[in-house]
Amino acid sequence: MRFIDFHVHINRPEHWTPIVHEFVKRLNEKMYDLSQQIMEPQLLAHYLSEQGVEAAVLLAQVTPAVGLHVPNDYVAEFCRGHENLIPFASVNPNVASDPVRELERAVKDLGCRGLKLYPPYEYYYPNDPLVYPLYAKAQELRIPVMIHTGSSVFPGSRLKYGDPIFLDDVAVDFPDLDLLIVHGGRGFWYDRAFFLAQI
Repeated sequence: MRFIDFHVHINRPEHWTPIVHEFVKRLNEKMYDLSQQIMEPQLLAHYLSEQGVEAAVLLAQVTPAVGLHVPNDYVAEFCRGHENLIPFASVNPNVASDPVRELERAVKDLGCRGLKLYPPYEYYYPNDPLVYPLYAKAQELRIPVMIHTGSSVFPGSRLKYGDPIFLDDVAVDFPDLDLLIVHGGRGFWYDRAFFLAQI
């Protein structure tokens, strides 16, 4: 059996604000310490292999509203030369000057193989017209789009944007786009996410 971890956040201390560092330490100090120790490509690849994980999707995150900024270039470079580490881009349509161009650059120039969106951290509903050009480009590039749904513990999150029901519009309007409902609507909306995944 092959195990793939499809959701790995990587970072260095400079990617988090001090508030985020303190928050994560309080949340799980052991995990915080471990993540700081293995944040080198060879060490992470070895750690994943020890856990029986053959490949992992590593995520960029451009979410300044919650104090997290892990650039696409960093994630792409981290994965370079490691076939079992798969980079996914992050494009925040409220921050990027040209979101579509940044996505195309991340895929064509950096080698990112998917897009991760963070509506509760970026403050938009998934079916907001603001995001539609990104969906169109992802569909054209034939890459999957991973969308954070459900709750979040990070200070500054806006949970209302995490309702997976808004992905219904996206699925209808972009029928050839592969959508991944990340966290399954965690907390409030498991039933909605489960139902949507079946249709």
